[in-house]
Amino acid sequence: MARSKVLERPFTISDAMILVAASAVGLAWGGGVYRSSLREGTAPFGGKPWGERFLLAVLILVIPCLIAWTPAALLLRLRSPRASWTWMGRQPGLAASLSALIGITLAGLLSVAVMVRLILRRGASWPTFEEWAASWLEFFWIASPLVGACVLVAWLLQAIQRRWRAEPSWIDRGGRALGVLWITVSSIVAVYMLIELI
Repeated sequence: MARSKVLERPFTISDAMILVAASAVGLAWGGGVYRSSLREGTAPFGGKPWGERFLLAVLILVIPCLIAWTPAALLLRLRSPRASWTWMGRQPGLAASLSALIGITLAGLLSVAVMVRLILRRGASWPTFEEWAASWLEFFWIASPLVGACVLVAWLLQAIQRRWRAEPSWIDRGGRALGVLWITVSSIVAVYMLIELI
């Protein structure tokens, strides 16, 4: 009986507020990086064909939204009423949100290492705004393939261990949609990076 109540949990105004706030953070962050990249002509926009610039602009706006939606999806899943921890641990939506957050954290640590290296290389001076913007672009390129790989590995482990228990609720479906978006975006970025290397 308790499980059926959890399955039927309605989408509330507070849930919408969390998603709107996460979207606003992601769009503001991505928009700022996008505008500074266009203004300064920093990579990856310099000298690229129009179609390639459009793809990169979309990715630069989408990836920050995905980064902001990931902890929001985890917060929504952990709000009560919720299923037991054992049952939630088998849900692919929760696995996607949690593994994506782990990937974002790892990518964030790598990005901090890049910024520390930049600060040490420059001596005691602080990086300019343009250098910060370029480092955020590097963070996006590092984060998306890493996060997509984390989600894919989590889902493969769930499937191999036969622990995949999808819940027919908007929360789990939203988490699965987030995981699919991360895998799709990470695949696009990985293919783009491979093409750039060739």
